[in-house]
Amino acid sequence: SSIVDVGCGDGMGTLTYVHDTQAARVVGLDFDETLVTHAQGVLLSALTDAAPEAAARLSYKLDDVLESKPTQKFEGLSSIDVIEHIEMAREQDFLNALCARLDDGGVAVIGTPNAHARRYASPHSEIGHINNYTPDRLQDSLEKHFARVFLFSMNDEVVHTGFDKLAHYLMALCVK
Repeated sequence: SSIVDVGCGDGMGTLTYVHDTQAARVVGLDFDETLVTHAQGVLLSALTDAAPEAAARLSYKLDDVLESKPTQKFEGLSSIDVIEHIEMAREQDFLNALCARLDDGGVAVIGTPNAHARRYASPHSEIGHINNYTPDRLQDSLEKHFARVFLFSMNDEVVHTGFDKLAHYLMALCVK
């Protein structure tokens, strides 16, 4: 199996997929060269020293998915805390780019802060959030690209299916 983490940032979340799954290939993608260089030079290097067999399954790549064509497809995809940073005019392009990297029948997990909770967010946590989603809007946007979308809410690291307007965070499980 294979997993791609789109918008992997500093690579810490991607690293957890190596330990928490049996995926033969885990790839972190990000458009920020500084973050990818850090992930390659610090995280991957440390993992290579500590667990070379795990490190062999992991890679980090510089890739702006909005500007590149996919060279590989994956069975699983994650994109956590990314979609709210994509300009609304590019939202469909971004979702198309995610789907283009996912095998037919593949599963994607997409997470974003809930727009209903913005008034409780700190100014620091709002930096760069230019495209905020309510539960209904996220569901509608994702259903245009995926065969099935299951929307979950999240508070204090507890994932649930109810009270989405009271949740701080939204998680969507999508099947292509």
